Amino acid sequence: MRLALFVCVGVLGACPCSGQPSPQGPPGPQRLTERDAVARFAEADPRIRALTARIDEVRAAQAERTLWPNPSATYSRESVVGAHDTFLLARQELPISGRRGRLQLAGRLAVDAARADAQWQRGELQADLRDAYTALMLAQEREAALRGSIEALHTLVAALRAREEGGEGSTYDRMRGERALVDLQAESAA
Repeated sequence: MRLALFVCVGVLGACPCSGQPSPQGPPGPQRLTERDAVARFAEADPRIRALTARIDEVRAAQAERTLWPNPSATYSRESVVGAHDTFLLARQELPISGRRGRLQLAGRLAVDAARADAQWQRGELQADLRDAYTALMLAQEREAALRGSIEALHTLVAALRAREEGGEGSTYDRMRGERALVDLQAESAA
């Protein structure tokens, strides 16, 4: 889970956001949707490219297995007391056992298996990214809720302090509000 979160943060940090700079300074943070995060991940992650390369590797290996054998040629010249003979021998093996056809079928099936495995692994990687994205969004929502609670407690403590100074409230209520504020600030910092 942590690896997926680091990958998500890495992908989000490595990909530039497109936005128009404001005249006052650099643009503010932009909201990235899950679909955008998955699209950027599919483009930028080297593991996805490695999965595609693995399919090409299997395809090339299987194609190599079904190639025709190389032809061979031999040239020789013999010379015996006045007689000269020249020989040219060409040789091409032709597989007639049906092995090549079976190898081609096995190669197609191996490529299909590699493609299915890559698709499954790609789905696993995207699922990890989606989990990390959801955890990141949950953390952001939680942080926003904590900030809102801290602001509300600041307002409450100020009102309790004013009531205490006016003689209408107790010190205990103000201290309890300040303690809750300190607890929320510590939780937000964590």
